[in-house]
Amino acid sequence: MPQNTRGLTNIAQVPAGFDPTATVKVPEGANRTAVRNAREAELNALLPANSPVRYGNTPALLPGFSEGFPFGVYTIGYRPQEKYDAYFSGGYDVFGENLSIFMDGYYVNNKSMNQLAPSPLSGVNVPASNYWVQQLFPGTAQPIRVSYRPVEIGPRITYDEFEDARLVAGLRGRIAESSWRWETAFTYDRMENDSLQTGGVLSDVYRSLLSLDTPDAWNPFGYTPIGGRSSVNSPEAVASLTGEAGIKTTVTLQDWDFKVGGDVFKLPGGALSVSGGTEYRIEKLDFAPDYAIQNGSVFPFNIQQPLKADRDILAGFGEVLVPIFGEDFTIPGFSSLSFSTAVRYEDYSDVGDTDLKPRYSFKWQPLDQQFTIRGSYAEGFIAPGFFDLYQLPGQDFTELYNPYTGLREQPEDAVLTIGNSELKPIDTESWSIGGVYEPKWLDDFSVNLNYYRIEQNGIPFSSAQYIVNQWYNYNPNDPRDPTNPYGPNALPSGVNPLGAQVELNPADEIQQIRNIGPINSGTRLTDGLDFGLSKGFMTDVGKFTLSGQATRILTFEQEDFPGAGSINYLGRYWGPGAVLDDTSFPEWRANVVLSYEYKRVNAAFGWNFVSSYDEDPTQQDFVGEDSYTRAVGDYYTFDLRLGYRIPWFEADLLVGVNNLLDEQPRLVESSFENAYDRRLADIRGRMWFVSLSKEF
Repeated sequence: MPQNTRGLTNIAQVPAGFDPTATVKVPEGANRTAVRNAREAELNALLPANSPVRYGNTPALLPGFSEGFPFGVYTIGYRPQEKYDAYFSGGYDVFGENLSIFMDGYYVNNKSMNQLAPSPLSGVNVPASNYWVQQLFPGTAQPIRVSYRPVEIGPRITYDEFEDARLVAGLRGRIAESSWRWETAFTYDRMENDSLQTGGVLSDVYRSLLSLDTPDAWNPFGYTPIGGRSSVNSPEAVASLTGEAGIKTTVTLQDWDFKVGGDVFKLPGGALSVSGGTEYRIEKLDFAPDYAIQNGSVFPFNIQQPLKADRDILAGFGEVLVPIFGEDFTIPGFSSLSFSTAVRYEDYSDVGDTDLKPRYSFKWQPLDQQFTIRGSYAEGFIAPGFFDLYQLPGQDFTELYNPYTGLREQPEDAVLTIGNSELKPIDTESWSIGGVYEPKWLDDFSVNLNYYRIEQNGIPFSSAQYIVNQWYNYNPNDPRDPTNPYGPNALPSGVNPLGAQVELNPADEIQQIRNIGPINSGTRLTDGLDFGLSKGFMTDVGKFTLSGQATRILTFEQEDFPGAGSINYLGRYWGPGAVLDDTSFPEWRANVVLSYEYKRVNAAFGWNFVSSYDEDPTQQDFVGEDSYTRAVGDYYTFDLRLGYRIPWFEADLLVGVNNLLDEQPRLVESSFENAYDRRLADIRGRMWFVSLSKEF
């Protein structure tokens, strides 16, 4: 652990032979990360143990932490939050079944906060004119690039307030005494999120202080103890740097729909029925970042521009159900058989129509209702989001691999991102087939098995690294080939639809990448099996039911762009930087519940299971030169519920505990911030709760 926390204050503290502008050159074809790390370790070994300067990452400032910044000191495992919500639902029969009014709605308010390490002030050149540069390296004319986290400012804290209000009101009824029924409803939904980010640095003030040639210039060299005060920069200078910025996002939905359906005529196998309807939606987005974020005046908050967008969608749908066997017409092996065909059409005001999307399904009962087989095929669509379509130029300081230098670099002038108004909806195809068996000879028993397969085409894909790779592959011998379709003056073309551009600085380092946006190029395939089983047991002291559900994912793979090859996501955790980042894909998930009911008492005991998977602790997506895999073990928890219906006013009292044995999440080293898989585990561990509910 470094002992000198005062920072560099005079040239005598600079170890002999230390070159602040030194870089490690890596031979072509070598394991670049390993070579660089070894050389940095060799250089650092020559420095005194308490040296206030180092090559590579800044040494840790607290005991017990390895080399590097101690992020765990600042990040929190679970976001503190307060949540309030209210819900109502009601209806009134005006003319019995022929006309009813219904209405429901809710309001949710959620306040939370999150905390990250102090702002990374990386990629900033300290001018040679800086007073402290001249004190340490008299006469130098070269700027010095530093990576610095102003721990004296404190952590970055984000405060979020989320509100959602929804109202549904409509009419429904039955036409005369027929089987035909209709329904119409209006829905209004408004979601608003106010986000305030603190702990930023005012970039203009920071650069101004760096450029001073007087003792009150900012001194970026040396350490500040965690939670301590800087001894090389005044409190006034520190206070003058601090900045914050906010973003307000509002999403609204207005929807009106009408549907009607009933029997048309009777067939030997049952009634042929039809249904249909129409829907009209209006979707709106208002994304409003503060002036500071729009203009990049608070570092390191990425520049983002305001976005207002709206669209209306007109949809129509219909379905026909045709019974072939059943009721008055059966033959051996066909107690019941029916087919249904459905279609849906949507027309978006911004991305066009989706064509007719069909769905075909069947239901077959070979003997009777004991055994049912179902299957379906459907085509669908997913419309692109407003940000993918209309995002105005923003920035991102992504670290990228530069094939020409063999180093990972962060473009000094950022990666500039845009939207793509030519995006089309994602096309999907899905298949499923399965069966349910409920034998008469075994009371209260059911078992089911279902196979599903889903394919998606035209998934929006955006990657600055992909653009860099294409730029390099065009001419590996000349990074400045003027004919390169990804060069600094590139225009939109067949191979480069958005005209993405890669610009170098004189040292062949990536200066800036422009026009990075989504294109419809990705494909995804997943399939799997769903299992279910349930058995009830009646006894003199109540009913016991044992039930279980399990899912086995067989395939989950994605190709990001044609010719790239499919990536197998299954059985792995994908860390920051992956297309589907901070996400795990375990092969098995299951739960088993033993429940009990007797008069006014009920109880349940459950077991939850997630199978093991692998991770790449180096966060290089399992393909890096020095990447390796690490197993994340099986994770299972137990839950307990006890309920009682209070007789005086028929209210339900429920007491329970989640994660009864306080099982801690499995360590996932590559997980961003907290080193566990937040989608599958709750770091709070054992959690008790009490609920009282009453229906009116």
